[in-house]
Amino acid sequence: MEQLSWICYTCLILALSFLLTVVTKPQLLKLCRCRGYYDLPNDRKLHSDNIPRLGGVLFAPVMMVGVTASLVVKFCLQSMPLPFVSLSVGFVLTGTFLIYLVGLLDDLCGLKASLKFGIQLLVSLLLPFCGLYIHNLCGLFGLYELPCWLAYPLTVFVSLLIVNAIKSN
Repeated sequence: MEQLSWICYTCLILALSFLLTVVTKPQLLKLCRCRGYYDLPNDRKLHSDNIPRLGGVLFAPVMMVGVTASLVVKFCLQSMPLPFVSLSVGFVLTGTFLIYLVGLLDDLCGLKASLKFGIQLLVSLLLPFCGLYIHNLCGLFGLYELPCWLAYPLTVFVSLLIVNAIKSN
């Protein structure tokens, strides 16, 4: 029964997110056309056409609406109180929002690379303090359990690599 409810909640998230995207994406693209929010091709870009700058801006809000709706349905149907959100979860959600906001502001008005990197570094530094860090490499390079003095900086470094790899395209 639990497996079936997990599938139903996942389908609800996907369906609601898809529907919200289908409804809002045309308005977002229209806004890009009206305001001229385009990433223009140049010698550093891979694309050869004008690309709307805000094409990916819907991802986070749409997923949040889907997840929130699924949680509300789940807890209302089961007559349970909403779960307590720990400080660590709050930090992770705040960091995620900051990375999203930096990307949005960079798309709209352009931010200095040093400011973007500073915010990314701050968010990455929060991860180990929330209990989210790479503590075991499972035999990669012959390493297994990592000491904290290595695990924390490795986590920050990998986090920065991932954020910048995603944002650089």
